[in-house]
Amino acid sequence: MKKLHDLRNYETQKYLLMACMILLAGVMFIGMTIQDAISSSKPPIDFNEMNSSQCKAGVHVTGDVQGTIGYYWESYDTVNGMKQESSVKRIYLIPYGTEGKYIGLNVRKYDFERFDALENATYEFFENQIYPEPLIGYEGYIKKCDKRMQSALEEAYVMMGGTGDVNEMFVSYYIEQSSSSIVVMVIIGLVLLAVSAVVFVMFFVKRRNEKENVGNSTYIGRVIFDRNDYIVKASQTSDMDAGSGDDTEEVVKKTTLRLKAEE
Repeated sequence: MKKLHDLRNYETQKYLLMACMILLAGVMFIGMTIQDAISSSKPPIDFNEMNSSQCKAGVHVTGDVQGTIGYYWESYDTVNGMKQESSVKRIYLIPYGTEGKYIGLNVRKYDFERFDALENATYEFFENQIYPEPLIGYEGYIKKCDKRMQSALEEAYVMMGGTGDVNEMFVSYYIEQSSSSIVVMVIIGLVLLAVSAVVFVMFFVKRRNEKENVGNSTYIGRVIFDRNDYIVKASQTSDMDAGSGDDTEEVVKKTTLRLKAEE
């Protein structure tokens, strides 16, 4: 009986562990996207009309890309720990705001050709003043460059002949394009939180039932006798011994000894 009790307790604890793991996963999904989700609820600012004071992490922006002077950062996928040869994202430098500076725009692989063509058109504009055809309707959220991105940005600034402070020409931020995956991840996070709440309820219900079962048990030495089981067994044993001619007291004694022997 003690082993059975320990097994039931183990089964109950599994519900608690499962609920905690699901809750953690839900919090992670929501935590990764909560800032972008909050920003998306605010009206976007045209990044072509921004000033430096408006350029902050989390700001929701939109606008047409008027040109680009190239990319300074590439992201690669990894498969089984191996870095793939072709990049999946690039951060192109695009003009933004009213102060003649550039900001990064994170561009996905399917748009590389369009931005490479826009880069060529931009340098042609520098030579003959023919405006390139802008790329219409980009939307996203401003994010702060990490240390590696900032280092790559400074290297690009030097390669382009820049001197002095890199922030005179480039800002240490980039635009992460909007993605429907943000909404999907938030929904998944909320669903996981709901599931964890259900599992927590199941855990507390099973725990309460366990306590009630323990309350109906009697300890004799190291053996647990459930009163309900004892009554049933005693009744069944009494019926079997009824034809033996023993009196009630003798039957009870035999039943008790038999139960102890069984345990």
